[in-house]
Amino acid sequence: MRRCESGRTARSWQRRPRTARGERLRPARRLRNFFKAEDPELFEAISEYTSGPDVTGARNRFFQRRARVLLYTERSHFYHRHRIRGIRVR
Repeated sequence: MRRCESGRTARSWQRRPRTARGERLRPARRLRNFFKAEDPELFEAISEYTSGPDVTGARNRFFQRRARVLLYTERSHFYHRHRIRGIRVR
């Protein structure tokens, strides 16, 4: 195996540490907690664990502009592919 500048082997860069999996979720949780603290009526959140009726309600509130922000996880999109209407690009 070839060595990188830091002395590590190239193969060691391909492995992810075990904590990396949990680190991806922290920014989403922090963002959700920030919005909850500021104004709970401002946003809706959809994750892979959100129940069907809750997803429908969140999508409707976002479409009707009662919620300005929709937090939608990548994992939820991968598993469910919900149609999200009402997105505006500035």
